[in-house]
Amino acid sequence: MNFEKDIDYVRFYSAQLRENPKLFEQHKKFLEAQLIASQSLFSNWKGKQFKEKCRTYLKERGLIIGLTENCCNFKEVTKHKV
Repeated sequence: MNFEKDIDYVRFYSAQLRENPKLFEQHKKFLEAQLIASQSLFSNWKGKQFKEKCRTYLKERGLIIGLTENCCNFKEVTKHKV
């Protein structure tokens, strides 16, 4: 199936979630597992350097490429359009 725009896929997927309770439950379990994993990972990073540790972690995985010049606002430059 080809989607012309990202929103077409979002609409298709949301319709599938509404129509199929099993798919919804599977997706919900997946998101809950991701949340638990993230909480576990980041719970060890408390303290003054939390933001720096998070940035380093995300940069190492290629999820962000750097900071904008106005670093006081902590806006990250991403590789992907949101």
